[in-house]
Amino acid sequence: MLIILNIQVSFLIFFTVLYTDEKNTRKENVKIISDLLKHSGWKKLTEIKDATYCNKKSTLNDLLKTSVTSASCDTQIRRATVILGCTYAYVLKIMFHALIQFQNDCKLHVNDQKNTKYAKNCTMKLINITNDTIRMSKIMKGALDALENYHHSPWQYNKKTHYILSTVISGLQQFADQSNQYPLKIKSSDDIKNALNIYEHFFILMNIEIEGEMKVCKINSPDSGTIWNLWENEYKYAGVVEEFYKFITGKLSNLILSTFNKKYHNLGFIYVPEEDKTILSSQQVINNESEEDDVLIDIPKEHQFFNKYIN
Repeated sequence: MLIILNIQVSFLIFFTVLYTDEKNTRKENVKIISDLLKHSGWKKLTEIKDATYCNKKSTLNDLLKTSVTSASCDTQIRRATVILGCTYAYVLKIMFHALIQFQNDCKLHVNDQKNTKYAKNCTMKLINITNDTIRMSKIMKGALDALENYHHSPWQYNKKTHYILSTVISGLQQFADQSNQYPLKIKSSDDIKNALNIYEHFFILMNIEIEGEMKVCKINSPDSGTIWNLWENEYKYAGVVEEFYKFITGKLSNLILSTFNKKYHNLGFIYVPEEDKTILSSQQVINNESEEDDVLIDIPKEHQFFNKYIN
C-alpha cells in the first residue's frame, strides 16, 4: 500500500512540475510574440490584403488588433506566419518574373558581334543575383521557422501541412546545391546558351510554383508584370546610360536590401551567425529602426552579400 501511495505521489509531483513548466513556457511565449508584433515594421506589410490558409482567413488588421494571450498566442503566430509567407512570396514573384526577363536580355546578345562581352557579363550578373535571391529565401525561411517554433505544433515539423513557400524555398536550395556541385562554365557562346537555358527553365518552374503558393494570398499591390514594365519604361525614358542588365541588377539588389530591412530586421528578426539561424528579438522596439520607407539601415557583416552590386 505504501509503494502504491509513493507511486501516486511521484506521479502527482511529476505532472505538477510538468504543468508548471508548460504554464511558464506559455507565459514566456506570449511575451515574446507580443513584443515581436509591436515592432513598427509589421504595420507596413501592406502588400497583402488577406490570406486564407487551411480554411482560415488572416488579415494584417486581425494580427495587429488582437492581443496576444495564452488563448490567442497560437492563432497569432499562425496569422503572422501566413501573412509574412504571402509577403515573402510576393517579393519572390517579382524576383522570378524579373529574372526571366533578365535572362531573355542576355540571350538576345549571345550572337551580338558588335558587343561580344555583353552576353557573358550579363550571364555572370544573372548567376550572381540568382545566388543572392536564393540566400534571401534562406533568410525568409529562417524568419518563418523562428515564428513557428513558438507554436505548439510548428508547421516545419508537420509532414501533412507545410507553410507557404516551403516547396519554393526547398526548390531554390536544391538548385543552389546542384549549382555548387556542378558549376557552369561561362566561356564560349555555347556555354552561355547552355547556362541561360538552364536558368530559364529553373525560373519558369519556380514562377509556376510561386503562383501555386500564392493562390491563398490576395495581393494589395502592383503585380510583378506591372513592376517590370515600370522598370523597363524607366530605363527607356529616364536617360539611363548603363547597360540594361546592370540597371536591372541594381533594381533587384535594391529589392533584396529593402526586403532584408523592412520585412526581416524591422519586424524584429535577428540573425545569429554562430548558429546560422534566425531568432526573435525580445525588444519591444528596435532603437535604430528606420521609420522612413526609403532609408536603409546598415547590413550586418553576415549579410554583406546584399551590398555586392550597390556602388
